[in-house]
Amino acid sequence: MPALIAEWRTLLNAQTPPFLMVQLANIGRSDKTAWAAFREAQADIAKDGKDIGLAVTIDRGEANNIHPAAKQDVGGRLALQALALAYGKAVESSGPVFLGLERKNAALLVAFSHADRGLVAKDGPLTGFSVAGADKVFFPAEAAIADGRGIISSGKVQEPVYDRYAWSDNPVCTLYNSEGLPAIPFRTDKP
Repeated sequence: MPALIAEWRTLLNAQTPPFLMVQLANIGRSDKTAWAAFREAQADIAKDGKDIGLAVTIDRGEANNIHPAAKQDVGGRLALQALALAYGKAVESSGPVFLGLERKNAALLVAFSHADRGLVAKDGPLTGFSVAGADKVFFPAEAAIADGRGIISSGKVQEPVYDRYAWSDNPVCTLYNSEGLPAIPFRTDKP
């Protein structure tokens, strides 16, 4: 993808126009992670590149169809990225992005950017998180929102070190910002 972006920008006479990507939607089984790793690569490209926007569609796919039927939602998220990157408009163009975590007793406090107006658990309780200790054995976690952060814990991990969110090919995930944009999947145990 970085080579493709560079090539297209070269073909446009070395200009650096914004480049917009659609992150892979959820598909397949919830116990597989190949697509999760690919999504992580897309997020890294957007984060590390210049003027690259990422429209997250982790909530718009279908288990057996890679092409989300919710095209209007995907287009709307791309439009927000374009308004922010290409036109310099002060709009929220991204869902929550992992910033960092700290451990407090047996819980992890997870901070996010792109959540200035708050975090929201959409359509029910906050789900999609897992935690691990230093051994990197992950367990599903209980999650809540307090003071603008996620509070993540599991009775099976007394000293949590690592956190994952929506780390599967087809996760159930409910973390959004108050603007209705889904959080970017992440893991803190990246090799």
